[in-house]
Amino acid sequence: KKAVLSWAKDLSAHDVPSLRAIKQLNEYICKLIGNPMHKVMSASNNIFYINDIGHAIAKVNMNTSTTYTNYIL
Repeated sequence: KKAVLSWAKDLSAHDVPSLRAIKQLNEYICKLIGNPMHKVMSASNNIFYINDIGHAIAKVNMNTSTTYTNYIL
């Protein structure tokens, strides 16, 4: 992450967030919807992290403050 942010700043990109800001946003999102990542170990002991995006979207849609109808007017 740090390398990508440095690269963006070196290319004079505007509004590049700090690494700290990205970490804070990640913590905030995890508090809102929970951590959608699940750790899975294969038979050969390889570790994979799988995101359960459907579950995360369902949690956001269950929250009445973030549903589409609140943004109509």
